[in-house]
Amino acid sequence: MRVRSRGVALIEIWQGHHLITRLSTGKESTFVEIESNVLLLKGDFPLEIRAANQVSFEVDWFEFKR
Repeated sequence: MRVRSRGVALIEIWQGHHLITRLSTGKESTFVEIESNVLLLKGDFPLEIRAANQVSFEVDWFEFKR
């Protein structure tokens, strides 16, 4: 994930009703890359990126690798 934020951002990635991972960033004036090992569930569950606190963040791209 490539992201920037106005403060320390806590980010959660959900798949359906299942929390997949929690990520965090510092206060970034430019985009930074965050990597995390996650295990996705089989099925047609939608992916959601949620703010876990009230700090706004901007995602430039989001990528999964096998």
